[in-house]
Amino acid sequence: MESINSLDTSLTQDVSLQYFDPSQTTPRGKRIKIKSNPIFRNNYFLKCYNTSYNRVNGIKLKSLPRNRLYYFLFPTLSIKYIFLHFVLAFLPYVNIVWCCILLILWIIYERAAWVYRKNRKKIRNPFINMIYKPDLCKIYKCMNKFLEVPIGFLTFRASELHTTPDSITIMIYNDNFKKMHTNFPYYRYFHIAHVFLCLSISLLCYIWLYSAVGADHIVPIFSQT
Repeated sequence: MESINSLDTSLTQDVSLQYFDPSQTTPRGKRIKIKSNPIFRNNYFLKCYNTSYNRVNGIKLKSLPRNRLYYFLFPTLSIKYIFLHFVLAFLPYVNIVWCCILLILWIIYERAAWVYRKNRKKIRNPFINMIYKPDLCKIYKCMNKFLEVPIGFLTFRASELHTTPDSITIMIYNDNFKKMHTNFPYYRYFHIAHVFLCLSISLLCYIWLYSAVGADHIVPIFSQT
């Protein structure tokens, strides 16, 4: 089986499927459950990129550092837990702990973002050897799919290749898969917003709210002497 990276560079830039018959292709890989956190999602993208079929000029990219605490707590930052966030932000002392946790999650993200930026410097466009085909992804009900495809399905002629294999392995993808990589930097603002909101509410509580409701005996930190 011929890797797509063995094709001439001028050809791989514009590889696309000419027509498609699922019965004549062989799906590769297996389905996995994609987690919501950006580190997991970008690492999934990197795992797909680092296969021999997708690497640009043979360059491998480093995976982002994983963190169990981040994987466990990130789902709680979704909009469906917004009420819980407000409760934690208003509870005395608990809000201090929650602010610290949010700050730690932000630091973990920034550590991963540092690796992400280094990868970006190595490869500006990691999608060169991948094939954007959202219609085919819809058929397979997935964001990306590795396929062993007969060489005749491709737009270039087999005679233009250094060799003439019967099939090659390619990877198709859609916009959701692409966003796993391109949307990663925007999560910085997501974390900043969470820290800022929790810190603002907590300061408001300690400076004014707890005194206003007569809770000075419970929260004496900012109470007047």
